[in-house]
Amino acid sequence: MKRVTPAISKGIADNKETMIDALYPIMGGMISKYVTQAIKEMMETINKKIENGLSVERYKRKAKAKLTGVSETELLMEESSDATISSLFVIQKESSLLIAEAHLENQEIDDAHMVASMASAIKDFINDWAQNAETGSEVQILSYGNVTLYIESAGSVFIVAFLDAEPDYEQRAEINMFFASVLKEYSDFFQHFDGDDSAQEVVNLSMKMEDYLYSQVPSKTPKSKKNPAKYIFIFLGVLLFAYGMYLFNAWYIADSLERKVYAQTSEHISIQKQEDMLVLNGQISSLEKIDKIHTLLRNYKKNSRIQDNLTVPISYIDQRFKALTNMGTGSFKSVDEKLKLLERSFATSIDALNDKVLKLNQSLDKSRTELSQMIRRKDDEISALKNDKTTLEKVIAVKREIHQKLDHILNGNSFYLPEEHALDFRTLNIFKANDAHYNKDAIVVLAKTFEKYMNVLVNYI
Repeated sequence: MKRVTPAISKGIADNKETMIDALYPIMGGMISKYVTQAIKEMMETINKKIENGLSVERYKRKAKAKLTGVSETELLMEESSDATISSLFVIQKESSLLIAEAHLENQEIDDAHMVASMASAIKDFINDWAQNAETGSEVQILSYGNVTLYIESAGSVFIVAFLDAEPDYEQRAEINMFFASVLKEYSDFFQHFDGDDSAQEVVNLSMKMEDYLYSQVPSKTPKSKKNPAKYIFIFLGVLLFAYGMYLFNAWYIADSLERKVYAQTSEHISIQKQEDMLVLNGQISSLEKIDKIHTLLRNYKKNSRIQDNLTVPISYIDQRFKALTNMGTGSFKSVDEKLKLLERSFATSIDALNDKVLKLNQSLDKSRTELSQMIRRKDDEISALKNDKTTLEKVIAVKREIHQKLDHILNGNSFYLPEEHALDFRTLNIFKANDAHYNKDAIVVLAKTFEKYMNVLVNYI
């Protein structure tokens, strides 16, 4: 490889114009084909996104366009320009030797050294041509069909990235940042690289490049198929939130109206908002305040309907009725209205009384149930105590009977204690003084006395 590369470089240097004339038709065709293919693929991508116009992504894109001020077409073009880096090469400039390489899975290149040499030769050729043409810049991007080479050069090496599309500015900046970190860490090694692929630096650099490749994959790979359940839950969440906001708004309006009524009439009433109707509940002190309350509510919303369930105290109705009966026949209409109000107040009072009676009956039933359970528990405890008493009485009777029999059988025995109904052998001299042999007569007395005692007890076991 070291012999071939200088020969190619010398041939290019000696015949630059001839090489340009020979390669121009090929390069021109490549550029034309690339531009045509790129535009075709971009249009296909945009058409697919338009065909999926009812997807959630479309509305997310529209919202993003409204918020950022960027047109939806530009966002579509940005989405269609994502490129995946499949391979990375680090090549020494002077010798065109491949220092390190890294590939995504199933994206390996068969003869990486040959590809690196060709990329180096093409780069040098185009750079020489560019310098002759006085463009003052180096080639960075080479594309053909679905393959794009992004080349970044610095110091004694340059990096080549193989992509499936032309990288945008942000992606090129990311590659440059990674290249800068590699140069910072391996600068001395690059300058003195002698072609030894087994060096530890090469192994470490290859692993670092591979990690960088796979770190790019999650942000570039197509998103997995959307889970419809996720969007169903989101939709339900939005509905619940909207319903909650509706309830909160109704409560807030009703609470505000209640406060306003209390501030201007000193009456505590309950107001419920049901669509376009306001439902009034509660008891007020006088009939005059009903018209004032209605006026306040209609000022809030002129077309809102009012369901008036307000009542007044019975004593107030009685006083008003007496006053109206003394006003003459011209007041019958007012009397009729007050009678209707009196009937409604009675009905409300009866309903309230029925509710109280119902609650009292429920409380009484609960107390009756608890009392029955408590009596049942006490009866069980008393029955258990009676059983314990009977058992204890039987035990006492048996104990008394045993004592009587022992007193009768062992009456006069010097070893029997009548007060304790027990045997005491402490006075029995089993061994005589200064004698190691036991007293046989004492053993006989002990055996007979103990036998009589046990014969009584065994009968009750």
